[in-house]
Amino acid sequence: MIRRREYKDYKEYLDHQAVKTLKVKAGTCGELGPFETRLFFMKQILAWSIGPVVAHGKAVCLGARRGEEVQALRDLGFDAIGIDIVEFPLLVIKGDFHAMPFKDGTFDLVFSNAVDHAHDLPTLAWEIRRVTAPGAIVILHLTVGEYSEEMSLGITSADDVSAVFVTAGFAVIRSESMIPYGGGINHLLVMRRC
Repeated sequence: MIRRREYKDYKEYLDHQAVKTLKVKAGTCGELGPFETRLFFMKQILAWSIGPVVAHGKAVCLGARRGEEVQALRDLGFDAIGIDIVEFPLLVIKGDFHAMPFKDGTFDLVFSNAVDHAHDLPTLAWEIRRVTAPGAIVILHLTVGEYSEEMSLGITSADDVSAVFVTAGFAVIRSESMIPYGGGINHLLVMRRC
């Protein structure tokens, strides 16, 4: 089951996401720590998450906040960009990951640890399909079994997320628990676009 937070309208959802991201930009979100420390961590966790499934290509990070994961993917050899409600120049452009400003089939890799911030998971899954090339890899770090008012979705099972993406034309390659980070992210889901 996926619990969905109710918003008055889509603007209220976007405003809620912007407030959280602006805290990060202002440096008042203590959970992330210094950029360089998180960058080091993200390089390690992304290298582990990617494994041997893809070695290079164009990548996009969804809900990228300050862009540590973007820089980590660049350091790992990818041509990467991030997207979030608030931009962080050079690494993250302003945009909504439910309606990305990219051409169809642009990316070989999609990464996100912000699925619990999505407004509509099926819309997100189909949008990811649209911007990925056939055979592209999608890596999601999920928060499973926890819910707070910061989240838009409460995910009780990674299988629920997998089912939505399978419906959108993805095949699950890997689904397993991981060492928690970032306030509760605790599950790895890797999929390939069919």
